Amino acid sequence: MSTPLPHHNPFDRAYLLASHCAYDRCLDLECRNTVVKKTGPLTVLMCARFLGYILIEAPTHVGREYFALEVVRCDEDEAIQALAELYKNHFIRCFRLDKSHTLVPSCRSAEEENSLPQTVASHIEAKKKDPADYYRPAATQLYFIEGFKPEVQLTTPDPRIYPLPDPQYLAIHAACARAAHLSGVAKHIDTASHEMAETEALEDDRGSGDVLHHALMRHLNI
Repeated sequence: MSTPLPHHNPFDRAYLLASHCAYDRCLDLECRNTVVKKTGPLTVLMCARFLGYILIEAPTHVGREYFALEVVRCDEDEAIQALAELYKNHFIRCFRLDKSHTLVPSCRSAEEENSLPQTVASHIEAKKKDPADYYRPAATQLYFIEGFKPEVQLTTPDPRIYPLPDPQYLAIHAACARAAHLSGVAKHIDTASHEMAETEALEDDRGSGDVLHHALMRHLNI
């Protein structure tokens, strides 16, 4: 399930005109989603909410305004759906590739790792106004984990060989994760991945179009 966009436009028209207009465009598409023709793997509703939440979650003002101009340039509903597909394929999917190869930290057993609630978001974000290399795990229901620390400090034995992650990269990752989760795009990708793994042959009635699209994008490492 995806989360509806906040009805109130959070961007001041007088100071953030592009973002204001782009968000209105997303709200309009969200409102009309049942009468707009779907042109890609994502539903029209997912497209509207995905782009809207990217605007809300964008980690920098410059990045948000650049993205907003891309949304505003979409004169047709087909174009805005294509833009959502573009960002899904080139931003969200790149963070979700080869998740099966993720190593389990040595300080926690596989059983303990798998016991964590699925509601915990799998990303962390840099904290503003805090010492360098301090991060806050971004989760919606952390209070379910007894003894979970609200923040962690990343360290390295050798900054040259094992450099710490770039805070800007973590901020982009966190923004993408929130936008994908709230819009339902993350669930869509997971479902397509599962169906691709379970599918041995494509259907004759074109019902496997989303699976084929997902497989082709994955083959191209997109």
